[in-house]
Amino acid sequence: MIAALMAISLLAEAPQPEQPDLLAANFFSHFCGPCLVLDIRLEPILPNYADASIEFVRLNQTFGQGRARSTAATYGISDIYEQTGGSSGFILLIDQSTGEVLDTITIAHDEAEIRQRLDRALYFSGR
Repeated sequence: MIAALMAISLLAEAPQPEQPDLLAANFFSHFCGPCLVLDIRLEPILPNYADASIEFVRLNQTFGQGRARSTAATYGISDIYEQTGGSSGFILLIDQSTGEVLDTITIAHDEAEIRQRLDRALYFSGR
């Protein structure tokens, strides 16, 4: 019992990893053509952001909204998720500290535009 309490105490004192400034929430479904195009465009870009203060998360709606809703709740974006009405095929760039949607990425954006939007959102979320 004492060992368990000590372990809990140590966990409470351990430094918690910092929350990234930006959340890139990918509203995705395997049956969504635009989602697959976005994946192809993101693949060569993602390594450039490995050390950036951004977390990429996929809200997978392939087999219904249950899993996506749960993921949204985990990341504190349930309200934003509900506002999308279960849509897919886009990425929302969300400031983690304010919950504000800073930008949206869709298949209308090429790789250069996606980089620009990520960079701009990172700049504004890091303030």
